[in-house]
Amino acid sequence: MKDRLLLAIKGVAIFGVAVHHIANRRFDPQANHWLGFLSFSFDWCVLAFFCVSGYLHALSDQKRKKPATDFIIKRARRLLAPFVLLVIFYACIWQLLEILKIPDIATKVPSGFFDKIITSLWPVYHPVAEQLYFLPMLFGASVLFILIQRALGLYGVATLAAGTFLTGLILFPGAFTGFTLGVFIWGLCFYAGGYLLYQFRDQKKRVEIVVLVVSLALIVATGAAGVVHAVPLLLICYGSWLALDRSSLLINTGEASGTIYIYHTPFLIQPLVIIASHFHSAPLQVLGGIVAALISIALCYALHFSLKGTKAEVILI
Repeated sequence: MKDRLLLAIKGVAIFGVAVHHIANRRFDPQANHWLGFLSFSFDWCVLAFFCVSGYLHALSDQKRKKPATDFIIKRARRLLAPFVLLVIFYACIWQLLEILKIPDIATKVPSGFFDKIITSLWPVYHPVAEQLYFLPMLFGASVLFILIQRALGLYGVATLAAGTFLTGLILFPGAFTGFTLGVFIWGLCFYAGGYLLYQFRDQKKRVEIVVLVVSLALIVATGAAGVVHAVPLLLICYGSWLALDRSSLLINTGEASGTIYIYHTPFLIQPLVIIASHFHSAPLQVLGGIVAALISIALCYALHFSLKGTKAEVILI
């Protein structure tokens, strides 16, 4: 049941990821204001993926704890190799569009092919696909986590969770998404938190009390941002109450979330958003942006399940 809940949480979170990519300079300012509020409501989405990853790491450790070197090599193959290949893939598409002189494109990426790649390998400024930063960031967080966990054990994990939590509250209270130190610190915190949630899953009441105390601390310290930060932990603890794990659509979307994450933007969602920007009222533009996100998710969902189990599934994550 817990695996179904984790997939369902990823299914909700991936919608939030898509929502973060529908605001557009072509929209009416009022439409972007409303979309900004919607985006803020899902600012927890990236942290949820860190939290779920930590939970699954603990589940894997229970089945068979791998040597740290094996874990790191496997993670590099799983995250870094696809990251580099996807950067090259997206750079090629951008380059082709520039050669074809498609109007009003490539305003946010370097003009040179190798500049596109170099910029995107450290994705701080105008990468070829803004969502790809999560792959190297998750790799870095999981590698640092396992080094601490193997050296210091469960107490080291708890110390890591507490230390990054306090650091995040003090130095990076508003960090949610993007390739920044703040997001990396919070990512480590939620990765360690997910790991601990699994380790103490049998102590349900104690876990719920800790999660509520942590959530209250977040809210008191940072207000609305604290509410958003607390969502991943609360969903893992109380998601079953919301019947998230009973929705086949959410569960399947969660299973396809990796494919959705890497392919939904920029070349699916952005053309749809540009179409929506031609609507003549802010409410219609907002609706058009949301529909653009849903269509992009649906196309990637279809791609995932059409290729799953075939030789072509190597392009999926």
